[in-house]
Formats: sequence, structure tokens, C-alpha cells
Amino acid sequence: MLHHSKGTQGANQGKNIVSVEGSFLDKSIVLDLLRNYRQMKARSEFLRDQIENTAAYIEELKRTVVEDSVHITANWNGLPHGNSISSPVEGLAVRLADGEYPSHITAEIHRLTALKKEYRELCSNVRAVDIWLQALTERQRFTVQQTFIEGHTWPETEVIYEQRYMHFCTSEGLRKTRQKALEIIYRIAE
Repeated sequence: MLHHSKGTQGANQGKNIVSVEGSFLDKSIVLDLLRNYRQMKARSEFLRDQIENTAAYIEELKRTVVEDSVHITANWNGLPHGNSISSPVEGLAVRLADGEYPSHITAEIHRLTALKKEYRELCSNVRAVDIWLQALTERQRFTVQQTFIEGHTWPETEVIYEQRYMHFCTSEGLRKTRQKALEIIYRIAE
């Protein structure tokens, strides 16, 4: 979830702030989450694929590092002997087992970590919007979805409302319905 620390709740009374997971979430961020819901959902699907592909690529890189080292050292003669690990392949295997990777693999691991972090945050945001929408009545959900998620104007929403529910509702009536819906969402997000 998007977090914005603003101090204690008592210090922020009267301000446009909603408490979320011990932090404070500005009401404008709630509105941004609603407006960006479809993009967040699509981005999270994209990231899921990127995570899967990147993880497979990293595993391939790890495998080829070992294979390349085995191939290179198979042609060496007279490797040094001593109390420490003398084979470059053994040394590489120990370093890989300890989590030490060449820089190109480490860069991909960092990239994968960043993708996973973004994915978790987006999934959390998408799930929050899903929960908020579930708490609304059908008509409240309709007005929120049409005006925030779909981005329709009030006149467009009036027409869609009339087609869907077979009776006319003015923009003012729809605004009141949406405002009630937002009040419910803000209470849930506290």
C-alpha cells in the first residue's frame, strides 16, 4: 500500500488524511488508486511475467557460469595443490553456494528483487481497491467505477446509468451516490 508518514493521527486532525497500516494515507492518494486501478492491474500482470522470465534467466546464467568454468578448467593441467580449495571450479561452486555471483548475475538478482517489490506493492494496491469496491452497493460501485476507473464524465455516466438501470438519475444524484461511496471507502482505509 502507498504510505505517507505524517506523524501521529492527533496531530493531523482536520487534515485530509486516512490512516493505513500504521502510516497515514492522504485521501487524494485513495482517489489516485481508484483512478489508476486498471493501469495498476495491467502493470502487475506484466510484472508477474517479467518476474518469471527474469528468474528463469538468472537460473540459466547461474547454470552457464558453472558449465563455462568446468569447460575452461577441464583443459588445464597441473592445478596447484594445498590446504585450500585448489580447483577453480570448486572455488566457484563454494562462492556460488555462499551467494557470491559474478556482477552480471548480481545485477539481474537486484533487478528481480526490484520487480518483486514493485509487484507486491501493486498487488497490495489492487487488492485494496477490490476490497473497497466490494463494500459498496451496486449503484455506489457503478458511480465509482464509471467516474474514477473508467474515467467517464458525469453526462456520460448519466447515459450509461439510464441504459443500465432503466431510469434516469441526474449528475447531482450520481455525485451524491459517489460521495457516500467515498465516505465508505475512506472509513475502510482508516
